[in-house]
Amino acid sequence: MIRFHYLTIWVADIGKSKELFEILGLKFNLEKHGSGPDHYSCLVDNFVFELYPWKKESAVDYRTIRIGLTVPNLRSILDKLEFFCKMNELKIKQLDAPFRVEMKDFEERTIELIEGH
Repeated sequence: MIRFHYLTIWVADIGKSKELFEILGLKFNLEKHGSGPDHYSCLVDNFVFELYPWKKESAVDYRTIRIGLTVPNLRSILDKLEFFCKMNELKIKQLDAPFRVEMKDFEERTIELIEGH
């Protein structure tokens, strides 16, 4: 069976993107490999998720990436998440059962959140 072991996304504002994913419960470490840029990485169940700074001179269509996350405490962080989205002009909406939230990040990627274990 094939298993995914990492996902790297390039972001326009690495600090705000890190803060967004930390609200969802991820804990990042600052990393740098060789002459590459500083970036953030976290490990979740043997899966590495990385945030890299986007070089604005390169054109990227972020809407081609969709991220799905299961968040164990989604209901308890929803107010904080909605406030963060409002303060940063990000779209967020609650969907029908099972409890799901769909939002856009700073680069217009769709992030679907479901509550679960």
